[in-house]
Order: sequence, then C-alpha cells, then structure tokens
Amino acid sequence: MQSDTLVTTRPRLHASGVTLFVTLLLAALLTLLSSPLGVRGADNVELTVDVNVIPGRATLSTGDVRTYVAYQVSFANGNKSTLTQTRLRIRKPSITGSNATAAYVEAYPGSLAKACEAGSGGLAVDCEIGRMKPGKKIALTFLFQLPLHGAVSLPADLVFAKADTFVTVKEGTSDGPPAGNQDTFYASTREVVNLASVPEDSGGTQRDYFATYTPAAGGTWGTNGTNIQRDTNQLGAANDQATKVVVPATNGGTLTVLKEISPAGKFGCPEAGACFGDVSEVTVPDVGSKTLAVFIRWDSTTLPNGMTPKKLRVAWDPDDGGPLPATIVTKACNQNASNVPCRYPTERFSDKDLGVLLVLPHNGRIRGM
Repeated sequence: MQSDTLVTTRPRLHASGVTLFVTLLLAALLTLLSSPLGVRGADNVELTVDVNVIPGRATLSTGDVRTYVAYQVSFANGNKSTLTQTRLRIRKPSITGSNATAAYVEAYPGSLAKACEAGSGGLAVDCEIGRMKPGKKIALTFLFQLPLHGAVSLPADLVFAKADTFVTVKEGTSDGPPAGNQDTFYASTREVVNLASVPEDSGGTQRDYFATYTPAAGGTWGTNGTNIQRDTNQLGAANDQATKVVVPATNGGTLTVLKEISPAGKFGCPEAGACFGDVSEVTVPDVGSKTLAVFIRWDSTTLPNGMTPKKLRVAWDPDDGGPLPATIVTKACNQNASNVPCRYPTERFSDKDLGVLLVLPHNGRIRGM
C-alpha cells in the first residue's frame, strides 16, 4: 500500500528555467503544507475524509434509557477517474479510563447503509462502498449506543481519533500498476464526546441536563428520565422541575438536548414578575414539518402561592434566543393536535406537583406563569 505523500516531478528546464523551477517547487511545498492528511494519494487520487460527532456532550445510558451519539463521515472523489473500489472502516471508539465501549447500531441513509455491516475485531463498522465516479460525494451517519453510566467513571470522554476512521480506494488498472493503485486516507480531525451522567446540571447535582442523538425511529427523553408524567415523587425542593420531549421519526435522526436553566437571567417574561421556575430549553433541530410533544412538571415547592391547575399558563419562546416574547400558549389542542402551538389541560399530581403537555412546531424555551 502506498503512503499518502504528494508526489511531484521536477519540470524540464529551459535556458531561463531556474526561476520557473523555484516557483513550481515553492508552490508544491505550500500545497503540501496546507493540505489535510490524505488529500492526495500516491496515484494522485484526491480525497478528504471529514468527520463530525453529535452531540459534543452526551448523557450516558441508564437501565431504563439508552442514549446515542451520531458519528458523521463524508468524503468525495476529487480525482478525474472513477475509483473502482472504495471502502470505509471505523475502528471502535475508546472511552478514557474505562473498558466500556460505544456499540455500533445502524447507519443512515438506508440506500448507503446497506453497504455497511458491523465490523470484527477492532473494527466497529465496515462499509464496501464500491465505485465512485469523479466528483461523487458520500455522506453517512453512524449511530453508536453509549454504555451505562455505572460502567464509566466520570469524567470521561468518548474518543474517535483521526487514525480510527479511514477510507481505502483503488483506481482502475489503467491508472497504475496493480500493486501501486491503492491509497488510504484518514479522517482530518479528531472528535471527542464528553460523557455525562443522567440527569445533570452545571452545579454537579445531576439534574438539569440531558443530551443524545435520537435514532431515525424517534424517541422519548427527559431530564429526570422519561416517566415524569406518572404519579411519582421524584421531584423536590432541590430538583424542582423536569422536562420531557417526544421526538418523532425522522429520515436520519436528530440531535436532542434538554436543559433547565436557572436562574432565568436574560430570559425574560411576557408579563413582568409573572413567571416562575426554570427555563426549559428544548433543542431538536431536524424534525421537518413534524411536531414536538413537550411535558413540563413543576414541584409544588416552586409553584407560586395560590397557583392552581386552572391558573397555570405557559410562555413559549419559539426563536431559541433573546427574551421570552409575549407568546403565551393558550390554544387547546384539537383532536389531532394539529393547531400548534397548543396545550392540554394542566395535570395535578398526588404530591401537589403540576404539569402540562404542550405540542410545539419546533424548538424553543418554555416557562411557567
């Protein structure tokens, strides 16, 4: 297998060709120094492998909830000839300070994923892409399931190193001798996911943050697990709010992040002094025209004096930023909840907590009033 070194040939000099040679040599050196690893192979195949991992900080799985990260890989044939054999392989990612592993689950889109299968030995996944015409770009998303938080000692990171993602390519036999027409290209960046226990807040009390990549089939997630609509006593004065979201099925999955931000700070209120509790921030960017079902539950200790189910209102900031505008969700959801944004009647639990189910058209920040 040839190395990924840029091969240059000394130009034929004319009588005044010294200046030409120096200029070409300098240009070649600048190209080599500015190119990411694997831009050009020994047979002048041009290929750059780019990777991205989502989310950058992810919540570990629990006994009831399995969480995921998405590892996205893209590469394009910048050569003038067709690549006859293209193969993408990803080695198993490592977790710092742990023997636990993130297990490969599936890939998207399905039309390309059929070329991929779980690897053996040190490989997580192996994809036989086959022929790539000039200019063709391949983009794949690989879903990895995170291990249980009890198997990982925090702090820890999930690491996809550059050498752990590589593409091998072969040109047609007319482009070089059979023994010299294969090149290997590695990912141009190193991706790391910070692993967190569930649920967590910035103060280390493990309550107000949840992040995962939702598989294409959809999923149900929450800052305190997914069962906050049940009549349980999991909230209290030290953990006085919980957020749950139901993410619909999508073509290729989507990032999902839930945060409860306290104090509200810059996130104002449609009516001065009327809001209470944390700001529940929901980030689910890729659901298209589908809707999000969001349930917020407030512990009785955070409710204003005299608050009743009939009095509870909810403010929604649909812009994901800035002060909460005067957007109060007042419409009752119709039979199909198609009149978004809308809400259902407030629920009162046996421990005097209150909760409300909203149906929203997209991301946003939510606050009780």
